[in-house]
Amino acid sequence: MARRIEWFLAGGLAFALATSVTLAQPVRDATQLFADGFDELQANQPERAIKDLTAGLQLEPDNALAQFTLGEAYQRAGRSAEAADAWRQVLRISPEGRVADRARARLATLSPSTAAEPGRAPAASASGAGSAPLPPLIARYGLNTLPPTPRLVRPEPVAVPDSFCSEADRNDFHSQRYEPQNRLALENNEQAKRYLDLLNELHAEYNQLDSGYANVVTRAFKDYEPTMQEVHADSDAYFRLHDAIMRTPIAPCAAP
Repeated sequence: MARRIEWFLAGGLAFALATSVTLAQPVRDATQLFADGFDELQANQPERAIKDLTAGLQLEPDNALAQFTLGEAYQRAGRSAEAADAWRQVLRISPEGRVADRARARLATLSPSTAAEPGRAPAASASGAGSAPLPPLIARYGLNTLPPTPRLVRPEPVAVPDSFCSEADRNDFHSQRYEPQNRLALENNEQAKRYLDLLNELHAEYNQLDSGYANVVTRAFKDYEPTMQEVHADSDAYFRLHDAIMRTPIAPCAAP
């Protein structure tokens, strides 16, 4: 029994999705290979997707949608040069239409040397005449490049004594022992927050370019969230420590 295929929109493009499979069919046709490749890419298995999409394109080489998806899989696997080859092939198969527009948008996110046709000089940089400028953060850090993570210096623990000998003794403890570590905690909290805000803005810029690198930025954001939670906890703990110092009683100390 032949496979029944439905077409659905994913990310603004139509992709084939198999809605029923005949288990007895021993050989996958191009449509099934394309559908499997798309599913594998969605499951973050780009190398498997590359294998199936490539096999499908050997059977149906003029499928621009599958060729575009192959470029996405190469990009997800960190193989930018091969991604560029796949997207240029989209433009050779179908130079007009939504798939071609997406391929051009993807090529625009690559470095000029990667996006250029083999044997041709790279196109003018995005800041050159006749080229649309890159969004500001992407221009600052470079295409497909994350900003550096903040260098945080974690504060040292501050043990509050059971009592102070005098008000001056408490003030000295506050300014010399507590305040330097509290400033570190506050600065760490601010740096971590600014970094996550920066990743949010960078994610929005890659979304404007319709670039798959937005997914890399999302992963970086999620990977940094535990650090943000830790430094926020430090900052909160030092805020409470101030009150503990102020509540510590003053008791005259025995003469040495």
